[in-house]
Amino acid sequence: MRGPSGGSVLPTPPRRSSRPTTPTTPTPPRPRTATTMRHAPPPPTGAEEP
Repeated sequence: MRGPSGGSVLPTPPRRSSRPTTPTTPTPPRPRTATTMRHAPPPPTGAEEP
């Protein structure tokens, strides 16, 4: 009861809560798209010509 029964039971619940949070991680990929937009400044300038 030093850890196997009480230690394993406590860590198991937190892991379940961390799983639902993983779906919210899609936010990191968004910053990556922002960097691509920075490299795409020329396209907007072309629209200014017409």
